[in-house]
Amino acid sequence: MECEGRAIAEAVERLVEEKLRKMAKEKKEVDKRKKERLEKLEEKIKKMSKEKKKADEKEERMEELEEKVRRLERKVERLELNGGTRKREDDEESGTENKEWWAGTGERSEDEQRKRNVILRVEEEKWGGKESNWEKVKELFVEGLKVRVTVREVFVVGQRGIWLTILVKLGEMAGVGGKKKGRE
Repeated sequence: MECEGRAIAEAVERLVEEKLRKMAKEKKEVDKRKKERLEKLEEKIKKMSKEKKKADEKEERMEELEEKVRRLERKVERLELNGGTRKREDDEESGTENKEWWAGTGERSEDEQRKRNVILRVEEEKWGGKESNWEKVKELFVEGLKVRVTVREVFVVGQRGIWLTILVKLGEMAGVGGKKKGRE
């Protein structure tokens, strides 16, 4: 009986050891799978954090570029207000961009041509803007300045702040009286 008891005890011991080995093996496999899943998750997290970092850098770069564009737009507006592009556009609209500034070609010398040009500086508020340049300058010359000349062409050549610079091309003197130049 002792023999049988020993045999049974040894058999139970083997079964328990086998069961323990199986459990240890399964635990190792489970731990191994957990470890692999953790490694995959860590890789995903690293990848996602890199992508987020890149996206943040891109977004930051985009914000910097947008700010730069805003600054450049403000600069362009300032330049346009000071007569840069807007002046060119105004010249194109009025057809004055290619015109020569002197009075005409009938005069003998360039000095005589220049004598027939008058440059006026007028405050924009006083200029009004309801009437055409032509009519307003005729009014200035005939009534305000008492100059008797024919006005051939009138156009605004520039604007700085509230001042308009106007070029008036004069024709022949009308009537008697000396030559007068009007400047404001």
